[in-house]
Amino acid sequence: MFNNLGQMMSQMQKIQDEIQQLTVEVTSVNGAITVVMSGRQDLVSVKLDEAIIQNMDVTSVEDEFVQVLNEAIARSRAEVKERLSQATGLNISGLMNMFT
Repeated sequence: MFNNLGQMMSQMQKIQDEIQQLTVEVTSVNGAITVVMSGRQDLVSVKLDEAIIQNMDVTSVEDEFVQVLNEAIARSRAEVKERLSQATGLNISGLMNMFT
């Protein structure tokens, strides 16, 4: 029993390490905004294409940023869920929803 516990803990540490290294990148449809989000849903970076943004009004830039950020969060969560499911062999959809 304790051998299995050790293996499980080792596997969970490996998954945590993978999630910590995971990043997703999302770019807006017009290419004006790109965000990079970590597996822990931390915002890693934001890139703005000045040439495109110059031709946009502030409200459009703000709306686009919100859309891109929300998409990055969703993709990050989906990737984490997929990796956890693959590693554990369990469907963790309900468990993930508890934390969102």
